[in-house]
Amino acid sequence: MAAGAASLAQHVLARLRETDPAALGEARSRQWRRLGDPPSNGVHGALDVATAGDGLRAPCVAVLLLGEAATPNSAPGAGAAVQRLTATVGVLVCTVRRNDPGGRKGFARGAGYDDMNDLISAVRSRLLGWPPRQRWDPLELRQGRLQSLADGRAWWQDEYATTGWADYRPAR
Repeated sequence: MAAGAASLAQHVLARLRETDPAALGEARSRQWRRLGDPPSNGVHGALDVATAGDGLRAPCVAVLLLGEAATPNSAPGAGAAVQRLTATVGVLVCTVRRNDPGGRKGFARGAGYDDMNDLISAVRSRLLGWPPRQRWDPLELRQGRLQSLADGRAWWQDEYATTGWADYRPAR
C-alpha cells in the first residue's frame, strides 16, 4: 500500500474530528453533538472499531481506507516511482435504537431514521468537494449503502474517492 493513500484516511479522520457542530445547521448539529467530546468526537479509525466490538458507543462515525488503484510508473528508469493514485475512503455511520428490536420505530419520523440521515448529511457536508491533501483532487461521493442492521444498530457506509500524485524514491 502506498503511503500517500494510507495517510489519506488519516486526513479524512482529522477533518471529521475538527468539525464545528455550529456550522452544520440545527438538525445535523444536534446529531453531531451526540457523537461525543474531543479529541475523538465519536469519530474513529478502522482499528478503533475493530478492537471495540460491542463496546463501541453509538452513535459514531468511523473512517477507513477501502482501496487504491495506481497508473503505471510515469518515470521508469529514473530511480523513482511517479504514479497517479485513485484512493477510496469509507466512512461508516452508526446509529442505535436498543428499544426497537423489530425496527418499526427506527423509521418513524423523529426516530432513528432521522438520526442516521442527519449524521450522513453532516459527514457529506464536511467531505464533499474538500481536497484532502496537496496534489489530490477534491473528494467525490461514489456510493452509499446500508452495511448492517443488527443488535439495535444500523451501519451505513459512504465511499469517497479522490485521485492524486505519489512520488516515491527507494529507501537507502
